[in-house]
Amino acid sequence: MAKRGLNLKNMSNRRFRKTEDAIFAAYNSIKEPSAHRIVSKVHISRSTFYRHHKNIHSITRDYEKYILEKYSATLRPFLAKNHTQLKTIILQMLIFIMAHKTIFHAFLKSEHAKILEKLTLHLEPKFAQSLRLPHRHFGILAKEITGVIEEWGKTNFAESKLDSTLADIIFLVTTAKSRLKPLN
Repeated sequence: MAKRGLNLKNMSNRRFRKTEDAIFAAYNSIKEPSAHRIVSKVHISRSTFYRHHKNIHSITRDYEKYILEKYSATLRPFLAKNHTQLKTIILQMLIFIMAHKTIFHAFLKSEHAKILEKLTLHLEPKFAQSLRLPHRHFGILAKEITGVIEEWGKTNFAESKLDSTLADIIFLVTTAKSRLKPLN
């Protein structure tokens, strides 16, 4: 039997994903969301809601966990190869965000904006290998990258802004060593 809740296996099921998309849309559109309001808006039973989420407060945690799990699975092949360029990995991260922009847009409006930093921190081993930055310097770089992505989020992660977002992040990465050197 499949594990309950929001996970990669359940989200690969079309019916589950359709219901989950409706729950998430309702959760984001209701000012003061409650299980009762979401169930009424989506026209599902309470038991269906609780098959998806433990309670109303777990929705954002469930999505954060799911997104990080999916992100790791998506980027794992790129991170595993020693010859993959940082530009390619950063582009894959931005494409991932764009593919899930509804979720990331909702995160930016909530208290879970730190998810962008968590995505960037997943890349630390690759950055460390390429740039040889001390851990504390990478934390600063991660915050800078997060800031660029948050700015991109203000345009709802528009595809037309992807190139400039990538260029800004590549600039931050390529100049990181010289810019952060005074912090030593």
